[in-house]
Amino acid sequence: MSRTERGKITELLYVSDQLILHGMATAGVRVGPGGSLDLHGTVVGALVVEEGGSARIFGTVTGDVHNEGGTIAVFGVVDGRLIRSAGETTVDPRAVIRSEG
Repeated sequence: MSRTERGKITELLYVSDQLILHGMATAGVRVGPGGSLDLHGTVVGALVVEEGGSARIFGTVTGDVHNEGGTIAVFGVVDGRLIRSAGETTVDPRAVIRSEG
């Protein structure tokens, strides 16, 4: 079962469950093994997906997105670098990526 956050989170958010974020995370997000993030809001700072984690970005990340072995799908905006160190990363043709690293 997933949980939904709609407010403002001011410390690093570590996701180890299924999270739907409609709000804002102002200190970055890390998705751990078994964690799943559906981002409809905003992440200020880096979004890191560890091995075994997953993220779908429909909203905006105002920092780098780093895949360390998980699964990432980008449908929204990444105002930073998309770093594909490992794992599977897909980008929708309508997504906006500032730069790829």
